[in-house]
Formats: sequence, structure tokens, C-alpha cells
Amino acid sequence: HQKPNLTVMLAFAVSAALSLLAVTLAQPLHNTPVAFAPSLLVPRRLPWLAHRRRTLFAVEDPQPPAKESSEPLFPVLGRIAGIDWEGICRYVGSDLRPAPFLLRGGMRYDLDRKQCTLSSFLTFPNGKTREVVMRGERPSGDKEGSSTLRLDPEAAEGPIYMELVELPPDTVLMNEYNRSSGDLVLTATVSVVDGGEELVQVSHEMSSDSGDPAIVGHQVWRLKSSFR
Repeated sequence: HQKPNLTVMLAFAVSAALSLLAVTLAQPLHNTPVAFAPSLLVPRRLPWLAHRRRTLFAVEDPQPPAKESSEPLFPVLGRIAGIDWEGICRYVGSDLRPAPFLLRGGMRYDLDRKQCTLSSFLTFPNGKTREVVMRGERPSGDKEGSSTLRLDPEAAEGPIYMELVELPPDTVLMNEYNRSSGDLVLTATVSVVDGGEELVQVSHEMSSDSGDPAIVGHQVWRLKSSFR
């Protein structure tokens, strides 16, 4: 049998490699695909060959850049952000007896890169309305919303701050604390239900006046988008 011609084989391999490289480098940058994440547009990394230093005859070959996580930074809040959620609240006392009145209110989450802003209002039976704006930022290196996010009041005199954590795909847990004493004043769960058409928030009001924290009331909210 005739032995393989190594010179011919090497020439063929080099020719094929250069052809593939030419096709890769010829891709236009403006057609680079974009991956969509809730409330954020995150450009996908270009193929790592495009990051090499190009010369006429050769391409230097450093290590390809590390891949960025494709997980959204706000996995649950991203589903409900940018929407005015409004609805009613049924108040229940610590004795589990529903109050003979309904409260009205609403909230809206807005996301800007790593920052989260929560705007909310509550209308009391006497017609007076209380509005609160709170804001916080994801810690550097946080992935998939796994770290606790702290929101502080926009107004310097705001009496409380909030900590929340997301449990994908549909739950947010939050605690509210007295800024002066650090006492827990409310704990709540927000659930995205009905395919994202409605939010259900159950809040438990807390008091430490008698020593140990105790539940002094409950709020059961059902909210829908005000545009629907």
C-alpha cells in the first residue's frame, strides 16, 4: 500500500482551517444576536474568535473570555417590574377576625441595571393616602437574585427599611425593620399567580412592645395591573 503523503495532508488541513477562520471573521458585528432578559437587554458575547488580535496571515490565540451567566439578575421582580399593580387589602386582627373594612393600594417595581425601586401607596378608610418610595441595589457578584436585597426609603425621614429575597420562579419574601431600633415590624410573601396576571401578598404585622416579637395583624392583598 502507498504511504499517506504527509505534506498533502498537512496542506489540506491548513487550507480547511483558514477557510473556516475566514468565514468566522467575516460575520458582521451589527448582526450579533441579542439575548433578552426581563426588563434588561444583555448583549450576548461575540464568538471568542472575534476577540483575538487579527493580522493578515495569523491570529494570536489567547484563552477565550469566561462566559457570563445567562440567569437574570432579578428572576422574579423582572416578571412584574414596570407595571402598576393595584388592588384591595383585607385586614385581619391578631385574633384572626377580619376587619369590617377594605383598604386600597398599589405598588410598582422598576429595575435599572442593578438598581431596584419600589413605589407603593395605601389609602385608608378615611380617604388619606400614604405614599412610600424605596430603593436599593444588588451587591456586586450577586447571581440569580440569591443574595438579600436591601431597600432604603428615598425620604431621609422614612421610618423603615426593607430586605427581600427572590425565590424563582414566582415568590418574593420580604421583611421590614424599624430604622431606629432594628426591630422587625412586618414580614410578607408576594406570589405571582394566574400566569403573571395577579399578585397575592400576605403580610404579618409584628410588634416587640411586650418583649418578644408578636403578630398584631395580617394584611391579605390581591393586586392586578391597572392597565388590564
